Order: sequence, then C-alpha cells, then structure tokens
Amino acid sequence: MWEVSGVFCPNCGSQVSPGAQFCGSCGATIAPSAPVPPTPPAPPAGPPAGSWPPASPPTPGGPGGPEAPSGGWQPADPTVVVPSSGPWQGSSTGGLPPAAPPPPTMAVPGAPLAPEPSAPGSSRKVLIVVGALAAVAIVAGAAFFLTRDSGGGTSATAVSGDGSPLPNGAGPTTDAVESIWKVDGDCAESEDGTSCYVTTAGSEIAAVLNDGGDARLVSIDGGSGEERWSIGLDDHEYAGWFGGQLLIQTWTEDEGDDAEVGMLDPKTGKERWRIDVDGDVYATTVVGDRMFVNDGDGEQITALAISNGDEIWSEDGSLEAICGDRIYVTEDDQLTALAASDGDKIWSTKLDGTDGYTSTCADTGLAMVRYEESESEDDYEYSSTQFVTFRSAEDGEELWQKTFDAESGIDTLASSGDVVLVVADGEAVGLGSKDGKQRWSADVNTDDGYAQSQTVGGRFLVVAAGGDATLLAASDGTEVESVRLDDGGATITADAVLVTTDDDVQAFRSSDLKELWTADVEGAIDAATGNGRVIVVTEDGLEAFK
Repeated sequence: MWEVSGVFCPNCGSQVSPGAQFCGSCGATIAPSAPVPPTPPAPPAGPPAGSWPPASPPTPGGPGGPEAPSGGWQPADPTVVVPSSGPWQGSSTGGLPPAAPPPPTMAVPGAPLAPEPSAPGSSRKVLIVVGALAAVAIVAGAAFFLTRDSGGGTSATAVSGDGSPLPNGAGPTTDAVESIWKVDGDCAESEDGTSCYVTTAGSEIAAVLNDGGDARLVSIDGGSGEERWSIGLDDHEYAGWFGGQLLIQTWTEDEGDDAEVGMLDPKTGKERWRIDVDGDVYATTVVGDRMFVNDGDGEQITALAISNGDEIWSEDGSLEAICGDRIYVTEDDQLTALAASDGDKIWSTKLDGTDGYTSTCADTGLAMVRYEESESEDDYEYSSTQFVTFRSAEDGEELWQKTFDAESGIDTLASSGDVVLVVADGEAVGLGSKDGKQRWSADVNTDDGYAQSQTVGGRFLVVAAGGDATLLAASDGTEVESVRLDDGGATITADAVLVTTDDDVQAFRSSDLKELWTADVEGAIDAATGNGRVIVVTEDGLEAFK
C-alpha cells in the first residue's frame, strides 16, 4: 500500500508523489520549488527559467470574451489517447466520434463510452482531455424548423442510491430536475447511422438536428432556449463547442482530397478562418490558445493559433499525449518528446512492439499500451498479447514493462498519484508507477463490453456502457461503490455519469456514484450538461432541464 506523500497538485489538488514532474490526475506540471498546501490548493508557482508560460489558460474567444492571442501557449489539462474504433454513443462538450469511415476526431474533456473497439491497433487515434468534459457526434444533415416551446415537459426527483431525496446542493442539480424549455426539430436517425448531437460551453449550446436531409448548426441560449443563429452544414462537416471554442472541421470521403479545420464566431456563426489539411484529419485537440492537428495518416502534427489559424510549428509524428509542457509523439518505433511551446525535440527513444492505442500522463512520465510483434504478414493482424510500458519524462528511459495476455485487449489506462490503472478482461489492476509492481487487483463488470476510466479525487471511476460504473480507491483498489448501468450511451462529465437510453436519462454523481436523478424523456438520444442545465437530444428536438 502506498503512503500519503503530503504533496498536492496546484491545479486539481490531487496527491502526487515526491519528485513528481506531472500530476497523475490532471497532468499539470508540478513545480518542485513551490510549496503547495493541501486545502485549498495554492496557485502554481512560476515556472523554471526557460519553460513556457504558466498553466492558466487564456480566456477563450467565446461569446462576450476576448479572442485568445496567437502568441505563447498556456497549457491547460493534459490530453491522452483512447481507442478510436466503435460507434459513438452520447456526448457532452466537444469532440467528434468516429464514423464509417472514421471522420476526424476532436479531443475534449471526458469521453463518451463506446462498445469494444473492433480494431485495437489502428493508428487513427481519438484524443480525450482528462479532467473536463466529453464529445460531439457526427452528422450527415437535417433541414428543420425550430420553435420554442415553454410548456409541458418532464420533471424528475433527485434521489440517492436508497431512493431517498437528495438535499439541495448534493450534486450538480437541485432536489428536482424541471423541464424549462424545448426546441422542436426532426431528429430521427438517418440511413447512414448518423444522428443529432449537442455540445455545451457554460450557458452556450450548439446543436445539430438531423432527419437525413440537410444538417444545420444552431446556437441556442441555454437560459431561455432562444435561437441565436443557425447555419447549414455540408456533408462530412462537423461543428460544436470544443475547448471553449466553436470549432468546425471536415473529413474526406475520397482519397487524395484535403480535409479542413476552422473556427466560427460564436456570436454570429460566421467563419473566422478555415484552412486545408493535407489528406484527412485523424486527431484534433485544443489546449490553451492552440489547436493541435494530426493530418494524413497521423504522420504529422501541426500547432495552429486558434485566433487566426496561423501555423506555429509542425513536426513529424502521431500525437500520443500532452503532459504539462511537453507533447509526446510516436513515429514508427520511436517515441519523441517535443516542447509544446515551439516543437523543439527534447529527447527521442526506441519503442518495443507495434503501435498501441492509448496512453496516460502519470506522475513522473508516460504509460503506454503497445502490442507484441505479430508473426503474421498481414499489417492488420495484431497479437492478443499487449504490454504497458512506462517511460520517464526526463529522458524517455523505460522504467518498467508489464505484459497482459488479454483476450479482449486492454480497455483503458488512468493514473492517480503513483498508481497506474489498467483495465482488461473485466479486471482492474493497480501498478506502481515507479516499478510497475502490482499493488492490487479488483473485478469490474464490463459485460464483455468496452470500459473507460477517469480519476476522481484519489479514486478511479471505471464505466462500461451496458455494464457497471465502479468506483475504486486508488491506494488499494477497495470498491467504494458500484452501480448497474442501463444499456445505452454513457458519458463521464466533470461531476456526473450520464446514461442515455431510448426513454430516459439517468445521472450518477462521479465522486460516490449516488443516483442524482432520472428523467423520463421519450426518444432520448444524447445528453450534455452545462451551467446547471441538462440538455437532452430527443427524436423531436431538444429539451432542457434545470
């Protein structure tokens, strides 16, 4: 069992190990000379000489806010890679899920939970930002007419796990959720499998409704439900709130075509800028005032200024993770650490095995999943044997390697303090980040599906759509709480797990998995949270609950 170190992250307040360079919970850089009291966490001390600006992100260029400058980058939360295969289910605040063929992927806080990936070694990577909120769905189109309906609606009472009402302030909602407005619009699933989606940024809402016709992006005031503006979207074009910005991007259907990424003015919906990307876009993430784009087959990463789309730097490689002030990229059998500020190479080291698909920032380095070399001549044949390799942030040296012969593959990685979580074949394993030794193991019910995880205040939250949501103590793997989830899309937000089925939306508090409320919503497709609101996409449009 690991001991409490007495050192805390200045960004999120989680415990970190002595000498840690990064927070295992949120990935923020830990300044060694800055004493940080545990409660409340103190603001981070100034960075050492030669490092980039402090970790407080600039004010995003959202409604009423100043446009972010295009100069030095100020990092926010870390970005890590999660499996990219499998249909998208549910969304929250930004990001694009994979389609068929996979469209470009936007990284966002949190992540929607999808079924088990069908091609775990694919180089097409989906990024997620740990510590904030989740993803945006895809759309082929819908012509619709919006009207505001303030009458009717649905209400539900917030209850605890034993069915008793929760007191006010016990979760992200009050003691009842009340329908406050509706926006009507056709939202039936189209023939190609795409559907409506909604993204939020505080009280701002961007939604796309789709009945298989022409799609339109609509900006809605979260307080009143009033439409602010709406614009048409072309085929293979996706948009939504992402990293505090209103992002639009395309993916290509024909080989040789260029994709595009750009920004919209959140007040009017007009384009601020749009640029071509060589080939397709396989990953996009926004951190601070920069957008990082992986183009082609994940062969090049480019840093763009989100204010005007100007290129700041570009380097070869596929984005693996953003941890503190550095970006990890892979290229063939090499792992390279780049300075996020200017793209300069810090170090490069050789990797064993073949390309993996998920990584996590840990206290003193990076944990990665890799595949053992397959004896098959088929490039798409992957070994069932996978291993986790832990690389030092200082020089890329491999500190340890742990092999998992997992029939369904390793689902997810996460880290808290000096513990790295690995979930595979219905088992959660806690490994020491310094030596790779197993600290504990615990059974988790994934219902033979695919699980994802998140760190919540010194605990690991493991969620499998159609399985269970399980909360484990990071120190020893003790099960704190576990609840059965209905079949449907599940989304981890900053403070809750949302489960969306055809006829209801259910919320569980992330910190203890107590049930907050269940709202009966006919034809529910997706849900997102923001500014004390729950926005539900239904077959008939949108409905907001307070």
